[in-house]
Amino acid sequence: RIAQPTYQATASITPIALGEMESRSNNELNIAAERDAVTSRAVLLRVIDALNLHDDPEFNRYLNATSPFQLTSMRRELRHLLAGTQEQEPTDADVREKTVENLASAVTIQPVGDTETFQISVRSGSATKAVMLTNTLAEEYRAQRQLAWSDQHQTTAQWLSEKADTLKT
Repeated sequence: RIAQPTYQATASITPIALGEMESRSNNELNIAAERDAVTSRAVLLRVIDALNLHDDPEFNRYLNATSPFQLTSMRRELRHLLAGTQEQEPTDADVREKTVENLASAVTIQPVGDTETFQISVRSGSATKAVMLTNTLAEEYRAQRQLAWSDQHQTTAQWLSEKADTLKT
């Protein structure tokens, strides 16, 4: 078996541009929080839908045909034979969940020096796909964070308005 090339694309993000990190001071904590936000199920699902990754064998491994002579295939068949069961076709939910897991495993988040900036990197077997994945992931992350930031500001404005009304009476 010949080794397949792997390509990686990287995007740098400074979340402070959206104003969501002004009160934080611990860079490691910030990067962990941003890693969780970037690789959140909501963001990854939006990337999967935007790029149709459920139809891509690199991320939906259920699309890859396996030889019955592969060790994993033989082990699976033996397990079913001994248990007296049959292999079940994966459900749409199974495919979606595995695609999320596979995409998440291709993503790396790294801090840039001692700053709030971090890098999102995505690995793929195609250079073009790596760039598309990285750019789409960065865009979806930004959209998700912008939405959260807007919701937070709207909640704060509503609270201030209610407090002002209370002070008037």
